[in-house]
Order: sequence, then structure tokens, then C-alpha cells
Amino acid sequence: MLIQTLLLAAAVTAAPSIALRDAGLPPKGWTVVQQPKNEAEWICANYSQLEWAVSGDSTQRASISPYKYGSEIRLALSDGELIGTNHGEFGGRIEWAGRDAVPRVLVPDENPVALTRRGEDVFVATGLAHMSHSSGKIIRLRRNGRGSWQVSTVVDLGEAANAATRIDDVTWLVLTTTGLTRIDLSKLTKEQVYRNNNWRMLYANSIRPFGNSWLVGARRAVIRITPDKGRYTEEWLAPAGCRLLSGPNCECSP
Repeated sequence: MLIQTLLLAAAVTAAPSIALRDAGLPPKGWTVVQQPKNEAEWICANYSQLEWAVSGDSTQRASISPYKYGSEIRLALSDGELIGTNHGEFGGRIEWAGRDAVPRVLVPDENPVALTRRGEDVFVATGLAHMSHSSGKIIRLRRNGRGSWQVSTVVDLGEAANAATRIDDVTWLVLTTTGLTRIDLSKLTKEQVYRNNNWRMLYANSIRPFGNSWLVGARRAVIRITPDKGRYTEEWLAPAGCRLLSGPNCECSP
């Protein structure tokens, strides 16, 4: 059996690297917790002081760490760099910084959350969720024969993108405010593969493949989405010391 490794960094105490021989088990010091069952519990999840991010370099290796907000993403190319800046409701932009040039704004008034490249094209996932507003799109950046960047919107997501992970040459899996949307970068189409409307309470921030599942970093928990006979199961993982949220301040308890 292929050994799948999950590296865990806890919010309160540093934890060593953990090797998992069974991806179906929660990592040491963590446990499976129930999803909120009513509005009050969802509000507690929304108020949780614990917020987790997931990252990794392969489907057999991932890490969980406390989420740290960053307003900038970058994609290096052979002759420069694309820079996305996102300040939420206060605006954002996409810039091009050539090797010998001052950064130039290509796309103003957008909130970039992820960049990926396919061939000579660069795709940008954008999203803004604020109050009752939620919007997002996939933007394509393509150079013309003179080397100038051409900008076009190729997919309207219908809600905000929060993050994305590349699955293969043509597939980009976008984490939105309410689920997962698969983008075909060749056909420029979208397909929603999973939806949970309550996710808008969790501010999901990152996504990584892990084995045959996806890990989603969010407020309150790390969520594992696993395909199961044409459907998907959703499992929440949280530190064992925070199995429950209770009291007026939604405090952690085992």
C-alpha cells in the first residue's frame, strides 16, 4: 500500500510530522467532528477562532497549518511575473512586471485568488464575497503577436472563487464559497461537482488533492471531500481538544 504522508502543524503546540498508512484516519491529535446541525451551531463555526489552511506538493503529501491571510499571488514567466493583489471589498488588480519594466496594471478592479498556466495562456480565478454579494469569474490572459497582453473573461462562476488546484492539463478545480467547480481549460466550461450552501459561513481558503479525496482548509475544521459511488461524502476534521464549540463565545471543548 502506498504510504500517504500528512504533515500537521497545530495552532497551539507544534506537532511532529505524521505518517499515515491509512488516509481514511484523522491525523494524530485530531478527530472527526460532526457538521453543525442547526443555525446556532453554524454561527459558532463562523465565529471559530481556529482557521486552517492546507497545502502540499503531491496527492500523497499535504500539510495543515493555521491560516495566514495573504493579499498577493504571483506566477513567474520566462520574461517577467504576473502579480495578483486582492484586498477584498477594498479592491484588487492583476499586474504584469517585465524584467526591465515597472509593473503595469492589466486588470483593475478584480480580486484574484489563483493563477495557473496552460500553454501560452494564463488563467486567473477571481472572487469577491462580501455581505450578500458573491461573484467570481475565470479570466484568460493571452499575448498577441506583439507581445501585448489580451484580457478576456471566459467563464462566469456565478459566485466567488476562494482558491483553486490544478488536477491535470485541462482541469482546474476551483473552491468557491459554496463548493467545488471543475473548469475545463480547453473547452472553457464549468461543472459544479459539489455544493454545500452553508460553506459560505466557513470562509474556505485552500484546497489540495490527498489520495482519492480533496482537503479543504476552512474556519473551524479541515473538510475532506471523498467520491463515493457517484456521490461525495463530507467529513470534518478538527483538533481533539476542539471537538465541540459551546457557550456564548463558542469556545472549544474536547
